[in-house]
Amino acid sequence: MKWFDVFKLYNLKKLKSEKVILIFTALSIFVTTLISLLVPQIMKNTKEIMDNSIRQLNGGTLRVQVQYPSKKFNDEIASLKKEGYKVTVQELTNGYYKNSNGKKTIGKLISGKFNIGKDEIILYKSIANNIRAKVGDKIEIEYPEIGSKSYVVKKIENMPYGVDNDSKILGYGKILSDKNIEIRNEGLVLINGGNGEKLKERLKNIENGYEYSSLEDKNKSVQSDVDKEIMAYTVITEMAYILSIITIITTTVMILLRRKKDFAILKMLSIKSKSLKKSMVLELSLTIIIPVILAALCSFKLSTVILAFNKTNELISASEKVAIIFKGVVFNCVLFFLFLNIALMMLKNIEPLSIVRQDETKLRKIRKKILISSVILVPILLFAYSLYLGRLSAFAGGCFILLFIGIFLLITLCILKLITLIPFKNNVFIYGFKNIQKNFMSFTMILLSITITIVFLLIGFTLDNTIKYSMNKTMKNSLPYNYILLEKSGRDLEKNLKNNDYVNKYSKFYNISAKVTNSNIKSKAIRIAEIKKEDYKAQYKIIEGKDIFQGSKDQIIISDKYKKTNNLKLGDFINVESLAGNFKYKIKGIYDGGEFNSQTILKEYSGIGEESISYIIKSNSDKWMDGIKDSYVVSVDYLSNSISSMLNKSLDIFKYLCFLCIFSSVLFNMNIVYMNYIENKKDETIIIALGIGKGFCMKYQLFKLLLLVATSTIMSFGIYVLVLKTALRLFLNSDIYISFLYLLASMVISTVLSIITFNLPIRNLKKKVSFELLKE
Repeated sequence: MKWFDVFKLYNLKKLKSEKVILIFTALSIFVTTLISLLVPQIMKNTKEIMDNSIRQLNGGTLRVQVQYPSKKFNDEIASLKKEGYKVTVQELTNGYYKNSNGKKTIGKLISGKFNIGKDEIILYKSIANNIRAKVGDKIEIEYPEIGSKSYVVKKIENMPYGVDNDSKILGYGKILSDKNIEIRNEGLVLINGGNGEKLKERLKNIENGYEYSSLEDKNKSVQSDVDKEIMAYTVITEMAYILSIITIITTTVMILLRRKKDFAILKMLSIKSKSLKKSMVLELSLTIIIPVILAALCSFKLSTVILAFNKTNELISASEKVAIIFKGVVFNCVLFFLFLNIALMMLKNIEPLSIVRQDETKLRKIRKKILISSVILVPILLFAYSLYLGRLSAFAGGCFILLFIGIFLLITLCILKLITLIPFKNNVFIYGFKNIQKNFMSFTMILLSITITIVFLLIGFTLDNTIKYSMNKTMKNSLPYNYILLEKSGRDLEKNLKNNDYVNKYSKFYNISAKVTNSNIKSKAIRIAEIKKEDYKAQYKIIEGKDIFQGSKDQIIISDKYKKTNNLKLGDFINVESLAGNFKYKIKGIYDGGEFNSQTILKEYSGIGEESISYIIKSNSDKWMDGIKDSYVVSVDYLSNSISSMLNKSLDIFKYLCFLCIFSSVLFNMNIVYMNYIENKKDETIIIALGIGKGFCMKYQLFKLLLLVATSTIMSFGIYVLVLKTALRLFLNSDIYISFLYLLASMVISTVLSIITFNLPIRNLKKKVSFELLKE
């Protein structure tokens, strides 16, 4: 008999009885394919935006951030102008931004030559969002040296064009040059023309303490940012792939095992294994082809919707999207059919004589072979997906997921082994654990699926707040202040601070900008902050060595971050150039400065710090600022707020993918539980027939549900804490502080997902039990 005749006479009749499990499988493939097609479209659009904006993002062929005065550099810039290079100078300062409702935030102010009127301003999106300003709105900027001035918002920039890193983090506004604004040694020099790399080397030989960024540097930075985004998105995609691959294999194997007697009879009727395999491929191909095509159609429009929600312009054309989707459809069909064929290897090993004897030795061997083949093939296909995306960095996300799954399985196995050593006397517990051991792999994969889903949701929806809270808490514990006050020249604020009931303590510093000339020190621009003993009330925590007033006046203390960045140690010497003269200082101590003003060097007062006066202030209320009208105040929590705001924006698309991940996880769990239910249905029927009752079966299902909730809650919260602790310590040098509410949220999400997962077997237990199975 031909394979197509087998399909018509046998497979089509069986489709109806398998419709539930096949629908679950099809939906799982649909969600996975949808995610896998959305990611390359979104990333292609992001890359197009970035590639088209490299010059704008950098500000020119070369961008130089000036951090201290340098006559040699200024002379060289004058020479470049004579050689025909186009040089634009922009000045940097700080200001308070206020909207019409009085909402106020701190940010950078960049003055230069822009295509705007004198009363107009260009805002970066973070500042615009913070003060809730839109194009056409009137805003006010308070600057200590010029007072207040009103501007009309001409434009809002979605990306930081031609600015320094501080402006990118804190947010900025761009205005026309104002002679009334006094800038103190900070600015951007934008040079257009020639080769950026050669220009950089030429200027670095003159002044190596400034920060330089050529178009090549900016391109590398942009590609690095894109790679990080791809890694984040592909972790979700590849997790969905793994769940779908497991679904296809387990569904196919279960169907084959349920039909093994039918296949044995068909083989005895001289129907070849090849014909049976082809008929099965056609039957199961419906669960692959239909969802893949539907996902392709949905992804075309959904990618546009996601970008619109993220307020991102869509630059890729319809033809480019079709090309990406077509490649994705081919890739997904090849991938899913490959694993379908691996699972169908079992069909060849179903032998009539073995089935009659109920000898499953060969079937057990082929199941192991299927498992080994799949494990070997998964990393190869994840690598192929990274080639489809055009980014090998995506493979790193896949490797991370595979490593995580391996460790997760090992930990889960150890936990279950330890639990089974406990001498339980309750029959529900004993039977429940035996059932879990019997279905260890399926239970562990459900646990993994729920755990990963909760971790993704916690990262997507709480990461920004957790980082903000942790950084604020860390700074509160490590820093002796929470406000920085820069005194306006000609003002004496000390009297105001001394008599202010809201000021707990403060310290007064006399500052001067300087440059380090040591060749081995990367961070050249520093600020020397001198202090008198009677003014040092808010004191920094000394980590190593001596304090400010211990030892010689010509010795200094540096921040822990500056020490690590430049690989310095106690006893090293720092050579310094400043307007007050050249000095050689010995490092006598290391202080904890957190992430704020890490390039500030502290020393005992000697009279050189006459450039500006600043205060660090400890206060539990911002009411102390009521009497400070024309000096600049910075709250230390603004850094964490700015980083949090940036993260929140970058996590928007991640959040949308997280929602799709929830559907993928739920479908996978329901599919696995349904297959287990079918496999264990006969055992449950026997238990009920023996008079033990439905109550026992209900209790052991609830026991598994509760065990799943407890384990997934603890493991997901533990992973979340571990990931954040590592990231905060490595990148922000901050401790981690997490709200107990997130543990509660983990438990709620886990409970909801577990109830949905076990809904079918629990609901079926309430129905009338048929004893037909016992006749088999």
